[in-house]
Amino acid sequence: AVGSAQPSPTHGRPPAAPARSASAGSTPTHGAPDALAGLGGDVHEAFGQGTRRNLRNDLLVAADSITNTMSSLVKELHSGEG
Repeated sequence: AVGSAQPSPTHGRPPAAPARSASAGSTPTHGAPDALAGLGGDVHEAFGQGTRRNLRNDLLVAADSITNTMSSLVKELHSGEG
């Protein structure tokens, strides 16, 4: 029973992936979420988290840049008062 249970999940995964990949490949203009929809849960989750991580990093970099720019502006304004 254990030996027959192992090949079943392994056999069920590969046929599902190519069928979904083909449909995802025919609609590449729908964006990343649709492109990831045809992949396995682990792959989708890995790339989904990576995208969130990149977005978070980009937002932190942008916020830091804005903070530095505002700080420079305030320093210039204060130096002009004296």
